This record gives sequence, C-alpha cells and structure tokens, in this order.
Amino acid sequence: MLLFHRLRGRIASTVALLFLLTSCARSSKPPSSRPGVAQAPVPAVQRSSLGVAVGPRQAFAADACIAFPPAGKDRHRTIFIDAGHGGPDAGATGTASDGKQVQEKTLTLAVGLDLSNQLRRDGYRVVLSRTRDGTVGRTLSGSVTEGAYTPDGVRADLRARVACANSAHARLLISIHFDAFWSPAVGGAQTVYDPRRPFSGQSLHFARLIQRAVLLAFQAHGWDVSDRGVIPDTRLDAPTLSVRGAAYGHLVELGPAKRGWLDHPSLMPGALLEPLFLTDPAEASVARSHVGQEALSGAVARAVREYFSAGSR
Repeated sequence: MLLFHRLRGRIASTVALLFLLTSCARSSKPPSSRPGVAQAPVPAVQRSSLGVAVGPRQAFAADACIAFPPAGKDRHRTIFIDAGHGGPDAGATGTASDGKQVQEKTLTLAVGLDLSNQLRRDGYRVVLSRTRDGTVGRTLSGSVTEGAYTPDGVRADLRARVACANSAHARLLISIHFDAFWSPAVGGAQTVYDPRRPFSGQSLHFARLIQRAVLLAFQAHGWDVSDRGVIPDTRLDAPTLSVRGAAYGHLVELGPAKRGWLDHPSLMPGALLEPLFLTDPAEASVARSHVGQEALSGAVARAVREYFSAGSR
C-alpha cells in the first residue's frame, strides 16, 4: 500500500488513507463461490543456494539484495523485484472472506518469489530486494521504535532498495504492493509510474503492460476487480509522513533525485503495482490464495516478456 515514502503498520494506521477512488462494480457471486480462491497458507520461504549477494554488503541485511541466475536460456538482462515492506513494516492488513487476517508484507513476498521463478525460467537474471520477512537495508540505530519504523527508518529502507536495483544494473524495476482503504467496498487494481525521469516513456509503457496483463488474468479467473488505471506518482492522493516527503512529491523507488532527500535515484524504468485491496474481503481472498498469487506473478512475467519483445532496452 502506498504512502509517499511508504510506511505501513502502526504509524500508517494513525493516518487517514486519502486515495482517489473509482467506483467498483462488485460481483453478484459471494466471495466463497468465486473460482480459484480456495485459501492456502503461504509456503515457508527458504533462500536458494544459488543466490549471490549484490552490492556493498555493509548497506544491506544478510538475506537482502540477492541475485539469482537465469534457469532458462540466458537473455542477458537483469530484472529487479521489490517485495514491498518487510520486517517491522507489515504494510497494509486486511481480512479474507474466511475471516483470517492477511498482511501485505507476506503476500508481496510470496508473489515476488513466484515471479522470480517465472522470470528465471524465461532466461532473466533476477535480483530480489528481500528473500524473507526482513528489512532490505541494515537496521540503523533509532530507525525502529516500539517495533515499528520511524519515518526516517522507512526512507532509509527504501533508499536501500534503490541502491540494490542500481548495484544490480537492472534493466527493469518492479515493486509489488497491495492496497487498503477504510471502506471494504473499495477495491481495484492500479499501476504507478514516475513521469519526471529521462526514461518515463518506457516506464509508462511498462506500467500499461502490467495493468493490462493483471486485469486480463483476473478476468480469466472470473474475479471482478475494477480498473483503477495507470497513474503517475505525482497524482497520488496519499498521506506523507513529513513535510519534506510532501515537498518531494514522488515515490522514492521511482522518483527523481533531490539533494538531501534522494541523492541517488533508481537508474532504470520501473513501475509499482497495487493489484488488490486487502481491506476488501473478496480481493484479500484472491491475494491470499496460491491461484491468485500465481495469476499475479504470471501476469507481470507476461508484461516483462512483452516489454522486451517490443524492442525496449
């Protein structure tokens, strides 16, 4: 779920989440009767022995910023996958239609790991921001209080994700999140890009491919998820955690440099996906199911293939 420099959990719950809403046509089927949303626990995550640490290790947690080689014919391209949140930052929380709670950080990791496997089979080198439930950057003194990130802690961890993508020399950046709102009637999928970068045209193209592929995957399974569109991060009507964050006005992972705030921005086209609202029980059930996670990862993998098949570099 999005904040302008991304914080969830205890701090985020104290802020009204003011997102632009679109009307959501709900399915006439009860959530339990929707095809393919039988609930299953997210499998335990184990780091592959094939993983190789990337970048200056003093900057990253032990199991963060790990590269995995292609499992298919090598396409000589690297994709950076960021599973949003992790560790003290749980992200958005919601309740599935069976009454069980879901956490954003768990679901983004499950989708990210499955996407990694698919892209590797397609011949891509993949770098994961995190491979377990933990931070990406090393936790600094004062960055966590009472079990949750401080605003500076959030920004430091996001900058570590950017540093990982740059160290990996990634050709594409994919950030996976889920959404939330105070009303369970609000749902839908949206993809975000930054319009102020030299490669913004490529980012917009990639974001459109992701959005289209995700919606088609949902439709194929009979899930009624509304299209909230592709939007620039400059138009996100989301709360910020500080005056400086509001003045920056971009997502840290996608946005341009700003001295003293983000001195070293990401250097490649990228998009951030929020495909489902965890506060909508029906959409939370899709996000929690293996079928839903595989549909999402398959859709994003398809968008990556289409992006490069069109000659994007």
